[in-house]
Amino acid sequence: MNPRIPAVLESETKNYLKCPECSSRIGSVDHLKEGTRFGIWYCQSCGTAVSGTVLKTGIDIVVHDDERSTPSLTLLRTSHPLSTGDYVYIVVREVLFPGFNSPEHLSYWYNEHSCPTNYLGLQIFEGCNSDPHGLLQWVDTIKRPTTEEYQAMSEASSGIKGFDETDLSWDNLLALFPRLQVVLDLDDGIDVKPKLVGLGLTGE
Repeated sequence: MNPRIPAVLESETKNYLKCPECSSRIGSVDHLKEGTRFGIWYCQSCGTAVSGTVLKTGIDIVVHDDERSTPSLTLLRTSHPLSTGDYVYIVVREVLFPGFNSPEHLSYWYNEHSCPTNYLGLQIFEGCNSDPHGLLQWVDTIKRPTTEEYQAMSEASSGIKGFDETDLSWDNLLALFPRLQVVLDLDDGIDVKPKLVGLGLTGE
């Protein structure tokens, strides 16, 4: 019989900058050295914009009200259907930056400029290509509803219960993202509800 021995435990402390408005974590500061200036960093929960300076006694921050971002939900789908003819849909929690929230910019950002790895947090390959731009296509972006707004949507949508971003049924997607039906109407002239193969909620 193998002998039992006491386990050796090791603790690790990490320091995070907390949002001055909603107290959510904005980001880790352990890698910043004294004298470092950083920012602008954005709170993913409420959109507060801050910059700061690391001092010997701590960190001083400045809140930039004119740079506040907007918490958002973005609906993406695969650029091409799977062999079954179905698309994979993904919802991403992000923030919209001032001046960069037009349909033209969002379409360019997701369809051409950004690699899916950046906002999915996963290393993705398309064949041997480790930087597969255009793998996902932008469908729609909305301001992330508050709890009260989700409740109002639920009450206004007969037959839909638990209406929030963690209950992403097909009916909920159609209700949340107005452009989704427009995109479906353009799919080879077919406006019927397609089969929902996969749906993920990522971000933050």
